Amino acid sequence: MTLDLEALSRKELLKLKSDVDEALRNAEQRERQEALKAAEEAAAKFGFSLDEIASGRAGAKRSKAAPKYRNPNNPEETWTGRGRKPHWIHTALTQGLDISELEIGSSYRRYFMTINIGALKGEIAETVLLPGDPYRAKWAAETFLDDARLVNEVRGMLGYTGTWKGNPVTIQGSGMGMPSLSIYVNELIRDYGAKTLIRIGSCGGMQDKVKLRDVILAMTATTQGNPSRGIFREVNFAPCADWPLLQAAAAAAAGRDAGLHVGGIYSSDVFYDERPDLNEQMVRHGILGVEMEAAELYTLAARYGCRALAVLTVSDHLLSGEALPSDQRERSFGDMVEIALEAAFS
Repeated sequence: MTLDLEALSRKELLKLKSDVDEALRNAEQRERQEALKAAEEAAAKFGFSLDEIASGRAGAKRSKAAPKYRNPNNPEETWTGRGRKPHWIHTALTQGLDISELEIGSSYRRYFMTINIGALKGEIAETVLLPGDPYRAKWAAETFLDDARLVNEVRGMLGYTGTWKGNPVTIQGSGMGMPSLSIYVNELIRDYGAKTLIRIGSCGGMQDKVKLRDVILAMTATTQGNPSRGIFREVNFAPCADWPLLQAAAAAAAGRDAGLHVGGIYSSDVFYDERPDLNEQMVRHGILGVEMEAAELYTLAARYGCRALAVLTVSDHLLSGEALPSDQRERSFGDMVEIALEAAFS
């Protein structure tokens, strides 16, 4: 259709011009929106937003956006929430998770923790120190590790991961007694890939030559019974420390002021002992001290092919009746922790 402009009045021409200008503006707006959408889709394919690309093109140094989401199955994979969603976000959403549950620090941990440890895969180091007391774990992590962060607090059994001289280390409370330690060590090895496990804790001296605050490196651990007893039936398995780890600990302890003893200990399965005759036999056979966990630790390490050691500080004495006051115990345990760390990475 040809429009005869000569036949139009001035008023009609002005109206036509106004309509054309408006149509041009609308067309330009549509094209801008289409171009913007196409550009955003193109940038998203490479994991960028248009703002990020524009900042780079302008030569401005842009600070990296902080990650907002973390892959529960691989903590090294994070997403800022900008640009194209990573494949693991899509996978989690198709599994029924809400995206808010993938936010760093949210309660999404409940989907991926073990029964007794609330850490994500990758948050537990291959080297684990095992104090029985969870608050001793907190003290040791805050005192000896760099960038220590809480990775477990299920049932109040605190666990921390940080670094020591650049080496990743986890310090996880194990509770009191072999049954409790067995739970944590099984999960640490089986589910989190721990390779070196060192018990750090207190013990009672059982020889006159052993003094308060001395350090005992447990070469062997005698016990009446532990959670693994049912597996061995009539066999008396002999739990022992990893020899290279024991050697390294002895070397690390040699230059310290603390008295050092290397030998056998007794892992009791009761705290309030009513067998003085048994204690007499332990003393008679050269047992250096008594505690409640090492025999099961050594047994599990042998079963899984891992390294294990117990580094113990003498906090009380069965023969003399001496005992460290509670306010002095932690201050006396520094040597023990440092020996364990040096041995683990020697």
